[in-house]
Amino acid sequence: LDALKPSTRRAYQKGLMEFATFLGLPDAQSAAAHIASLTHGEANSLAFEYRSMLIKRGLENSTVNARMAALKFGVKLARIMGYISWSLDVQNLKVEAYRDTSGPGWQTVLDVDRALVEKSDPVSVRNRAILNMIFNQGLRRGELVSLDLSHVEFDKNRVMILGKARGGREGVTLTPGTIETLKGWIAVRGERPGPLFQSLDRHSAGGRLTGMSIYRIIRDYGLERPHGVRHSAITDALDKSGGDLRAVMRFSRHKDPKVLMKYDDNRQDLAGKMANLIDLNKKAKDSRK
Repeated sequence: LDALKPSTRRAYQKGLMEFATFLGLPDAQSAAAHIASLTHGEANSLAFEYRSMLIKRGLENSTVNARMAALKFGVKLARIMGYISWSLDVQNLKVEAYRDTSGPGWQTVLDVDRALVEKSDPVSVRNRAILNMIFNQGLRRGELVSLDLSHVEFDKNRVMILGKARGGREGVTLTPGTIETLKGWIAVRGERPGPLFQSLDRHSAGGRLTGMSIYRIIRDYGLERPHGVRHSAITDALDKSGGDLRAVMRFSRHKDPKVLMKYDDNRQDLAGKMANLIDLNKKAKDSRK
């Protein structure tokens, strides 16, 4: 469990507790012990029964798959520890992913940035640096909050981020605008080691900002959510590059090009354009000409 990301660990623990509730047992350990006491066939049968219950509850396929992933992980641990010699054979349900790639748009982000330029208080200086890191560099909030001051390398114009599902840190080239805002924030923050983006609240001053803190900061500027700002950055990069998927994939750091293709499809609204071409009302008007 220690090797898992905290969010994954919490999700698995929650999933195993739900399985324990399904069995009428008090905790995840009891549930794991119960399934480990079964034969391979009995365990598969129980897993199918559990999945069927989740489906009947009206949960989305992706949620059902997440619950089953927790159960499979518990079984995997039991197998690794030598308590059992089998794995569950229950396949994931098919998920037709819908990815909302809409965001506030670069103009709205720019308006917020311009408003922050006019302010010199520590909170505004910090928040402008955060906004620039998300938009200019396309950083996710998890990547942002994991940064320490030591990860900023101005001599190389880069910051060393811990990317999503990456085993180690990787360098991201900083834009001149981002460097300017970061230097401004560090001048306020000071050169002491520790989290790059720190709380300025009197109750937790100096502590590392959390992902939820970043969410609230962005939301309070009317930008809805950090990932929406990142979406806007990726869409703008596609616009400015003429749809150069290979180049933008380097910027967004997506592992799967299909994800970026979804951004490009949504940006161009190809489906909408085709629908307008074959619109029946348009055909009727054209036929009367």
